[in-house]
Amino acid sequence: MVLAGALYTSLIITLNITCQGGGSNLYPPWTPQNFTDQQIKDRIFGSKIVLVSEQSMLNVIYTIKVCMLIMYRRLTLGLTAQKFVKYLSWYVAVGYTTTQIVFFAGCRPFYNYWSMPAADFQCNTLLIYNIIQGCFNISSDFFMLCVVIPLILRVNVPWRQKAVLLFVFSMGGFVIIAATLTKIFGFTNVWDPDYMLWYIREASVAIFVSNAPVIWPLLREWFPCLRSLTPIGGGGGGDRDFFFFFLFLLRWDPRLECNRQGPGSAMSLFLFGNV
Repeated sequence: MVLAGALYTSLIITLNITCQGGGSNLYPPWTPQNFTDQQIKDRIFGSKIVLVSEQSMLNVIYTIKVCMLIMYRRLTLGLTAQKFVKYLSWYVAVGYTTTQIVFFAGCRPFYNYWSMPAADFQCNTLLIYNIIQGCFNISSDFFMLCVVIPLILRVNVPWRQKAVLLFVFSMGGFVIIAATLTKIFGFTNVWDPDYMLWYIREASVAIFVSNAPVIWPLLREWFPCLRSLTPIGGGGGGDRDFFFFFLFLLRWDPRLECNRQGPGSAMSLFLFGNV
């Protein structure tokens, strides 16, 4: 997740440089072509920065996916759902590889990505790339929800705690909504640079949502009101929460707990400290 944070920072910086700079080669073909030499240089530089921002965006969302898959793999140890997590991991790998191939092969020669004016429609709009990226990104997020939601429904905890689990883990739905809106507004007008605002929204939501399940024990320690929603029971307080939290980070194997108390026990033990 540290890598995701670095990539997110790179995304924000490059998008700000593009916005505050002299633009890029993304402009409608009917725009007057009376650019000065300095404007052309600025737009060439801006087009190169756009490539960096696209790579930052792609890599930050897939780094987050990898982090979530690692967490799902730990939570499904000893469960049949782990096989689906394995298949999903392959799907994410194929999606990332395919998207990168389309990115680097979609505009040839590669330097046409920053040529002024753009040599090809694909070189400044990245339309095909955005279609492929959107399909794999949104579908893989949906499949991730298909992994965790059934597990939560089978967790052996009261419905009050189960509702909290559903809320924490189903926030991935907000990521899907943000990613979908990014593409909808991007395809509505491919010449509109406002897509950069949607990149920030999508990446920000993804960063927040992906960290929510992991920092939940910490939030319960800092905000006592959350303990009333997810009572621990049996003493130990926040110390037990952090104990199970660190076991999780240290690759604690919950299969024994799962076998003793049923599917989903490891997840509830991690989040609540009891089952």
